[in-house]
Amino acid sequence: MTNVQDMIIAGLLNKHEYAQTVLPHIKPEFFESRGHEIIFKLIKRFNDKYHTTPTPAALEIDIAAAKLSQNDFDSAAAVIKNSISTRSEERRVGK
Repeated sequence: MTNVQDMIIAGLLNKHEYAQTVLPHIKPEFFESRGHEIIFKLIKRFNDKYHTTPTPAALEIDIAAAKLSQNDFDSAAAVIKNSISTRSEERRVGK
């Protein structure tokens, strides 16, 4: 089951117009999960630098390079996996 945090992250990764509209208004502290907060910060940093959002593969590289505890790494990796699943669900139902 997809939660709101997963839907936000999936939207940021998969819908450019959505990402450009909401990124300026979202703050890391809005996320309850540490993994979602980490991924949001990485998406924001990537977007600020390249003016686009990263692919899940680029995020995987970023979390591997970040100095994270094992728990934070596992949590962030799970968020990426969930965002891919959420994207697949949206395609299947035509969103």
